Formats: sequence, C-alpha cells, structure tokens
Amino acid sequence: MNFLSTFLSFKKDTLKLMLATSFVLLISGVHSQEPENDLQVVALTNPEKSGILEMQVYDGHINIVGHEGKNVLIEIKKGFEMLPDSSKAPYKDKPKNAIKLNVEEHNNRVVIASKNDKDMRYIIKVPKKFDLDLNARSGDITVENVMGEMVVSNKNGAVSLLNVRGTVVADALNKDITVDFLSVTENADMAFTSLNGDLNISFPKNIKADILALSEEGQTHIGLDVDSKDVNEKMVTNEDKNGESIIGTINGGGGKFVFRTVYGNIRIETNQR
Repeated sequence: MNFLSTFLSFKKDTLKLMLATSFVLLISGVHSQEPENDLQVVALTNPEKSGILEMQVYDGHINIVGHEGKNVLIEIKKGFEMLPDSSKAPYKDKPKNAIKLNVEEHNNRVVIASKNDKDMRYIIKVPKKFDLDLNARSGDITVENVMGEMVVSNKNGAVSLLNVRGTVVADALNKDITVDFLSVTENADMAFTSLNGDLNISFPKNIKADILALSEEGQTHIGLDVDSKDVNEKMVTNEDKNGESIIGTINGGGGKFVFRTVYGNIRIETNQR
C-alpha cells in the first residue's frame, strides 16, 4: 500500500460521527456595544479519563486551548448574549437571526455544532489530553497545547496547531496549514494536505518517519536529514510540472508521514526540541 492509499484509509478510519442527546444552547443575535463573553461548562462523564471533542461550524472561527481542568469550557465572542433557558421560550420571542449551538456529551465525547455563526469565535478549553475532530467551512482553526489524535479539516480557512503532541491528519483546501509538534506518537501515520495553501510543519529533531512530500506546482524544503537509501524510490523531481517530490526516511523510518499540496509550498523543519 502506497503513502496516499495509507493516508486515505487512515483518515476514513479516524473520522467519526457521534449521536447523543444532552442539551441545546441558543445564542441570541442582539449586538451589544461591547462584546459579551459567555462561558458554558460541559462536565465529562468520567473526568479522570481522556475524551474527544467533535466540532463542526459553518463560518465561525474555532480556537481550542488545552488547560489543566477536567471540564470542557465553551466561550463565544462577538457581542452575542447566551440565553440558558431560551429553548423553552415561545418561538415568537426568539430572535430571527439567533445562532443555534448544539452541545452534546456522552461518555466523554463532546459534540458541538452550530449554524448562522458568521464572524463568531468559539474559544473551547479542553483537558490537555484530549482527541479532536474539527471541521470548518470558512473560519480559521487554531489549536494550542493539546495532546491526542487530531483530525482537522477546513475548506476556506487556515489551520494552525501549536505546541501539540500526538498525531495529526489535517487538510485545508485553500489556506495554509501550520503545525508545531512538541512530540509525536511513535509509529503513527500522519497526513497534511492542501490544494492552494502552504504546508509549514515543524518536528522535534529525533522523530522517526517514512515521508512522502509532494508539491505539484510549488517547492519542497526539508530541514531534516532524509535518507532515501532505505526505500525503493530515490529522491525525485516532477518532470511534467514545476513542483518537487521527496521520498525517504528520517532517523531510520517509522510512521508514514504524507505532505501534499498542489499549488503551495512545503516546508518541513526541526524545532530543535
């Protein structure tokens, strides 16, 4: 099985859809002169164990931050006032431009989905050891200080993962992907793909990986020592296009790492950790 087949299979197995019923929050669309910040606490079924956050938004921005607490904290910015009991309010009393935010928790699986969320920013604090499955259509996605399995997909926004540990499968159709790893899961497969964006990925210098880095129209730079002797294909350059592809191993090989963009550049560096 080649690298790309491995990537497609890995992503298919990793992406999950959860169904559970817990509670519904309704956020009114009445603006204030100064933004109102509302905090919703989501208690986990078993706070002593790790969990997963699955989140899907349309036009809002997602900002995930790992914290020392054992609950998931949801904060929404941009002048919207949370109405905790609005689901019980008469329909005529609900704002026409209200944002409906569905939040569900079941066995440490937290699912968040929203609509009509243009220019909203969701700041979600999760326990530092937490898996993530994030999907956005237009807003940017950022993740900081989280350890776990991360699947991140964005159509028109950028993806930025900073000081993360574990594994990442990330795709951003039209914007850049930036990832800074503190550590990676040994022998785990990862993939980073974009159509129009650049890939800027940094790893600790001691990572072990088999890599395929392919930019069809851009440039590829790897700031780590790549050994192509242990694989069947040598370092190659696309003759039909302007781009470059590099195949090889780092520190003897390990998990399969795929980096692919069509029109962007690829830059893989060591962060000296």
